[in-house]
Amino acid sequence: MKTLKNTIAVVAIATLLFSSNLFAQDNASSTAAVNIKILKAISMTSTYNSNDLPDYAAAGNGGGTVTVTPGTINAANFLVQGEASEAITVSYDASVSLAHDGGGAALIFTSNVDQSSDNVNNTGDVADGGIVNLNASGDMNLWVGGSIAILNTSGAGNYTGTFNISVAY
Repeated sequence: MKTLKNTIAVVAIATLLFSSNLFAQDNASSTAAVNIKILKAISMTSTYNSNDLPDYAAAGNGGGTVTVTPGTINAANFLVQGEASEAITVSYDASVSLAHDGGGAALIFTSNVDQSSDNVNNTGDVADGGIVNLNASGDMNLWVGGSIAILNTSGAGNYTGTFNISVAY
């Protein structure tokens, strides 16, 4: 009887030990696509890189405002080229300090940037940090104009400054 009890005990212990490995395994798997689009390098070429405001004869005679409209002959123009129909961010100086060549008080140029998908027709203002789309050919023209408030105390002479503009995907 003792042997039967021992045998039953051994079988019971073995059953318990091996039964822990008999549970059904539960697992799952799946897949995910990995995609990348490599964009054409973006570039910007200055086709006319200067805002040439007309001479102003008010120095010492009273103030006024001189304006260059984007898209006109005196406005700066930049051709952006990149991936067709992609969105780009346009960043630029909203205002530029113009130093007087004689050391007098500076003037402030307040910029205005317009966009066009061709070289002729402006399609609207672009805010600093604004997002626009390149056309189906991957082009965009950015036109820079703006205004300068002339003070009645502005001294005669030349005023110069640098306007910065950049684009990125």
